[in-house]
Amino acid sequence: MFVFSLFEGARLNSLVQLAIRLHAMKLMKQENKKSPFNAGPSNWELQQFNPDIGHCCTVDNFQVDIRNHLQSSWNISAGKVFVADFIAKYSDAKIDDIEKIFSKHLGYLMKDYMCYGTKSPER
Repeated sequence: MFVFSLFEGARLNSLVQLAIRLHAMKLMKQENKKSPFNAGPSNWELQQFNPDIGHCCTVDNFQVDIRNHLQSSWNISAGKVFVADFIAKYSDAKIDDIEKIFSKHLGYLMKDYMCYGTKSPER
């Protein structure tokens, strides 16, 4: 029984990871995982962004900053927008889990961007 529950937990986690990847692709307006990267906000947008005033983006104009660091104020704000929208669609998801998995996914996207730039990665 213990092995079965571990398997079910791992399977559930994989499904949540898949849902997060698909939701991120939808918000970033990518057709599939081979779609070219959007470089994200311009330098001007990054300089003008003030997290004390509001979020960096909305669900309709969602963008992450894959050119800079994972924990930038822009990416933290984009992560909050992502998590709120994900939770609205999947109400039984745990916020902490979604934040961690989205952050890991964003790190993966940043790594790919560093390797491929805006070209479509050969995944």
